[in-house]
Amino acid sequence: MSLLFAPDHRPDAAAILDFCERIDAFSASYAEGGTADDDPAKGCWVEMLASGLVFDLCGLAPGPPGAAERCEFTTDLEGEATEWSARGLEAITLGPGPHLQGGEAVIPVVRTMCWVGAQLSELSGVEALAWHAAGSWISPSFFRSSTMHWLDGGPFPARGLTAHKPTPDGGLQTVGMSFFTGQELRLEPELVEEPKSATRLAVRLVHWLLEEGALREDTQIELAQGDRFLLRPARYGNLVRVWAA
Repeated sequence: MSLLFAPDHRPDAAAILDFCERIDAFSASYAEGGTADDDPAKGCWVEMLASGLVFDLCGLAPGPPGAAERCEFTTDLEGEATEWSARGLEAITLGPGPHLQGGEAVIPVVRTMCWVGAQLSELSGVEALAWHAAGSWISPSFFRSSTMHWLDGGPFPARGLTAHKPTPDGGLQTVGMSFFTGQELRLEPELVEEPKSATRLAVRLVHWLLEEGALREDTQIELAQGDRFLLRPARYGNLVRVWAA
């Protein structure tokens, strides 16, 4: 994920270390290879330790910014995605350290990284957070509240960590769910007559699938409201299609 700032307003490593010391939520240190006192270019990367896991925060000033993924969808931000993409915001990027490579989508890793991101979202000047897997940009306050609600036992924050797009035939399909399970979710057109209700249903099903994992065979489920649905993995396994049962 990335935290996005106005041009020339990214924090440097010293500001990050000071922030982490003040909030006293996790430890942070200069990455191996020197400090900003040795060479400013070496102070553009900080390692963070949270719950025994190491994350790298890159793209700090005065070095070049991280890659600001194109904004495809927005959550709780004023303005269209194209407007946000055109603003030229600069990114600092948070990702799993080398020892976590290959485990980026494991839920304990995602939960911890989102928790670290929620703390960093209170840095001065953060305008949005970008969740790269879904091309989704999220307001800092929404990301923080939805993440903390999830970590306190609430539902997975599907709004933001996934997105939704209409299909040509009138269905609705997730974007970014495959990062977690290898499969996207598609609501068939019969379930998308009322777009807001369809989006709420997709969010509920994303939460269910995240707990169950990749779907390998036809499955009928009943949600809390008593509605029943048929979930069917597509032939090549990268899509789960949903009908009313």
